[in-house]
This record gives sequence, C-alpha cells and structure tokens, in this order.
Amino acid sequence: MKKLLIISIIIVMAYSSIVNAQSSLEGGFLNMQNIKKSISIENVSQIEAKFTIGRITIYESNNEMIEITGSISGNSSKGIELKKLGDTIYIKQKVGYFPIKVGITRIFIGIPVNYSNDLAIKQLTGKLTIKNIDIDTLNINTSAATTLVDDILFENFNLKAGSASSNINLKRKSGNIFVNSTIGRVNINIKEISGDINFEGGTMGGKLVIPKNAQVEIINIGNKNCKINAHTSKKKNHRIIIKAGVGKIKVTDKEKINY
Repeated sequence: MKKLLIISIIIVMAYSSIVNAQSSLEGGFLNMQNIKKSISIENVSQIEAKFTIGRITIYESNNEMIEITGSISGNSSKGIELKKLGDTIYIKQKVGYFPIKVGITRIFIGIPVNYSNDLAIKQLTGKLTIKNIDIDTLNINTSAATTLVDDILFENFNLKAGSASSNINLKRKSGNIFVNSTIGRVNINIKEISGDINFEGGTMGGKLVIPKNAQVEIINIGNKNCKINAHTSKKKNHRIIIKAGVGKIKVTDKEKINY
C-alpha cells in the first residue's frame, strides 16, 4: 500500500511539472532575453567564470573592457551576474530551481586583447568554445559539457574534463599542458611544442598529434593502451607524459584531427 502511494505521488509530481512547463510555454515563457554587459579589466589579474548550462563562447576582443552579449530563451537560465572584487572579475550564470529546462542560452564573452593574466572556467553541461585568446594560465573544469579550444596562446593550460568530449587545436606555440579526463575523449593537435605535456586519459581515451621531429621525450607511465607512433628529435627540451586509463591514447606525428 505504501509503495502504491509513493508511486502515485511521483506520477502526480511528474505530471504537474509537465503541465507547468506547457503552461509556461503557452504564456510566452520562451520570450527572448538579450544580454549585454561590460566591465573594466583595470588592475585585474584573474577572471573566474561559472556556467551551469548553455552554449558559451569566449573569444579575443579589440575592446578595452570585458563584454558579455548573448540571449536567453525560456527558463534555460535567469541571466548573468558580473562583478569585480579586488583583482578578480566574477562571471556567474543565474539558474532557476524549476527542474525542467526549456529554451537555449547563448553567451559570448569578449576578452580584451590587452588582458593576458589568468582565466578560470567551470561549466556543468552544454558546449564551451574558447578561441583566439592570449592568456597566462587557462583553467577549464567541465562535468558534462563538450569543449573546443581553438588557436590560443598560453603559459599554462589545465583541463579537467568529465563525461563529454574535448578538442584542443593549438595552431601556434603551446606552453605547459595538463589534461585529466575521467570519461570523455580528448583530442589534442599541437603545431609547436614549447612546454611540458601531461596527458591522463579517461574511459574513451584520446589522441595527441605533435609536430614531426619535435624536441620532446615521450614517457608512457600507463599501460598497453598507449600507442606511440611519432618520430622525435634527439634533442629533448620538453617531456610528454602519457597515462592511459581504460581507453586508448594514441600519440602520432602523421595525422591531423578534423574539428
């Protein structure tokens, strides 16, 4: 009898959520909300951004201030909070408590070309794209968000990936790289190596494409799931440490990754 009562309550709650979502749609809940905010980077050494859901794009801008633009529809999120405390700028997505998310969030963040300090991004779900920025240290932490990093410069790059895939396309010099994935596949394409690389793969493994005759030492500290097929120089200026998990990691100088 108790089990039947519990099941009935769950059904009623689920039905009520669906009805509320439909009522919201009928009431014009999907009206578009435009986002436009800006803030000065004067005396700023750190930018921290936190997102729960949506398509987030971070790019290099010719403006002197950080500019945030985009749009929100439905209840996908409630807006963007932007503030400066001390030498840090905080960007945070505001999300409601309604369990069923309807609509799309698209946010574009322009980082001034003259900002070259630290950037930290944390995203739960959705898609994260970072392109054409020149930064000191870039930290990315994702749970179930796909990630694309394209044509950036950095001294240090740290990626902690969850269940979704990550694609890293470095068309210029690369600094120090640390990648750790629990499940999602990670593909990395590097044109010129100028730092150490530590690649810890997850369940889906990944691929690392390096230049031919790169001046690196490749060290496999994992298991037989690491396959190395790359010709390197006798001169060893940097180290590549590979630790494969369940998934296979391939290191090569003969293939290109299509994004």
